[in-house]
Amino acid sequence: MGDLSVANSTVPHQDPPLTEEPVGSSGDVFRLTANLIVFLLGVPGNCLILRVYWVKTVKTSTHVLIMALAWADLAVCSMRWTEISMEALLIARDQIPDVLNIINEFSTINVATSVLITSLIAVDRYDCVCRPHSRVFTKKRAKLAVIFAFFLSFIITVPSCIAMFTDLSNAVVELIVLAFRVVIFATALAMIAVCYVKVYLAIRKQGKVGVLSTGGPGDGDRPERGRRLCGGESAVDRSVTVFSVTANLSDAAQKRGSKEEAMGVWSSHREIHCPSLDGEKRNHSRQQPQRGEHPRKVKAASLQRKTTKMLLITSVVFLLTWLPFWTFMALLYEGMPISSTFMSLLYKSTITLYINNAVNPLIYGLANRRFRKDCREVLQKIRLL
Repeated sequence: MGDLSVANSTVPHQDPPLTEEPVGSSGDVFRLTANLIVFLLGVPGNCLILRVYWVKTVKTSTHVLIMALAWADLAVCSMRWTEISMEALLIARDQIPDVLNIINEFSTINVATSVLITSLIAVDRYDCVCRPHSRVFTKKRAKLAVIFAFFLSFIITVPSCIAMFTDLSNAVVELIVLAFRVVIFATALAMIAVCYVKVYLAIRKQGKVGVLSTGGPGDGDRPERGRRLCGGESAVDRSVTVFSVTANLSDAAQKRGSKEEAMGVWSSHREIHCPSLDGEKRNHSRQQPQRGEHPRKVKAASLQRKTTKMLLITSVVFLLTWLPFWTFMALLYEGMPISSTFMSLLYKSTITLYINNAVNPLIYGLANRRFRKDCREVLQKIRLL
């Protein structure tokens, strides 16, 4: 999905005023430099993400998907050496070996896998925030979803790879490849948009409920001072009355010298109780939250919001970095008479789709304080080694 071999082979079939030579047929220092930057930033950055999440003892479906995305991005960034080599050969006016074209074509599997995993992360966020008690994604199912995404990406790439070794009509194969890519990307885009809209509405609703219910565990659940209980008596008055009656009955029994009678009187008196008082005590004990429960819930909700924010920013950057590529493809297949200079500049900007695979470590670091802390700990351990 990420390569532009389809685009390069299509441009020569356009009218002569469009371009005098295929877009990208000559070397480009800008694209060579951009690919080199993606390689130098993306490889160590994604390795750092993998190191941070690999050492976590308790892994969730979100952790599995983040690690899978890091693996896919690492593969994309590490394979930039093929683009760097091809651009360098074009600048030197040398011929590109077929092996580089084949490797570059197969590297699009990693790009497609990254797209699909990004959409799976959006579904996981929806599952985590909107369906916390009936989640579909488990750690095992997340792993199966990642494997399915990889095989689907492989199937998408097969037609373009077959076209390199067959005499099939280029136009037919190109349309098939383009149709696969458009369907997959449109589906991923729809999943991301729908899931994050629902997540945003759910978090907003939870925020409103939290504001209304945050009276504090020691305020709203605590009974009022001097509350009247059991037929107009207060809790304090009732306890004093019970104590005085018990003392008087016990003294009378002791004066008669009957220990058994005293015990019987005490037992019969113990059965005289206040149902409303006992019931309210039981209700109060059930409603009273355990010590530390409220702070834990607040902390978990805050962590959930931060994780969602981090992954939402990742998805937005993903969409923005793919925009130049799809704009270029749309104009290319539209066949409109467009300036060759504009198309050349737009072609250069398509390199941004690879930037998406390199900037995730920066996004995680800016949006998640815990990730920054974990990165510092990992880097300190590396220095100690």
